[in-house]
Amino acid sequence: MLPDEIKNRTLYPLLARPVSRFDFLFGKFLGAVAVSWISFALLAVMVAFALFTFGVKFELILLQYAICKMMGLVVVCAVSLTLSAYMTPSAATTLSFVLLFGSSMMLRGLTMAALGSPDAAWLYTSVSSFLPQIGLFDLGSRAANLNWTLAPTWVILALAGYMTAYSAAMLTLSWAKFRRRAI
Repeated sequence: MLPDEIKNRTLYPLLARPVSRFDFLFGKFLGAVAVSWISFALLAVMVAFALFTFGVKFELILLQYAICKMMGLVVVCAVSLTLSAYMTPSAATTLSFVLLFGSSMMLRGLTMAALGSPDAAWLYTSVSSFLPQIGLFDLGSRAANLNWTLAPTWVILALAGYMTAYSAAMLTLSWAKFRRRAI
């Protein structure tokens, strides 16, 4: 997100106005979230239409599933923005893909390593706590089955808290890099 703004020189007219660097970063983040939510909503509407066409009964768990997925997209946007502040576009895209789609596999590996070596378990646990936990937002196994109850409200609120805290941490890291960057 950020290197292209600098390379194409579209950043300079924006920062010449009374826009702080944090405002610029936060605007990029909100724009990325809006685009991903709109894309997800369009996909959800098409899936809902297909389900309706095939006579599949709509249950509230599907709405909860969609809300959780949208919260996960906020974390994806925050991680991608942060990586783009520190890397080239190609490297940021590749590492975002690896981190976000491979994090569940990495987390399982770190958990197995922690169980296998109790002396270094603190190290593996520390590393896993910094990885984005995108799998937490996936209620697909509940939504795919009929007559499942909704996830408890405290779970959704905990996910919202995680989304907020992790995204704020990522935005803080990107701002820390971007505010010192010579442009």
